[in-house]
Amino acid sequence: MARVHEEALAALRHAQAIGKPWVLFTHGASTSGPGRQSARSVVRQLMRSPAAIPYIVRNECIQHETVFFANIRPKTKDVA
Repeated sequence: MARVHEEALAALRHAQAIGKPWVLFTHGASTSGPGRQSARSVVRQLMRSPAAIPYIVRNECIQHETVFFANIRPKTKDVA
């Protein structure tokens, strides 16, 4: 599941870098049992984590049973 986390975070970074306003993660329904994780739980956990804060506008994201629609924070311009 570490790969799911890294790929999702990389997708957020890439979308922000190229100016995309949204990313749709199709993670499927939860199939995890006790003590196990699903792609769904990994993606949702990432979106709640501090690692996602620079890349998403959390209150404008949409959660659905099988997808997560992430609103991408526009990249700030560096002022010299």
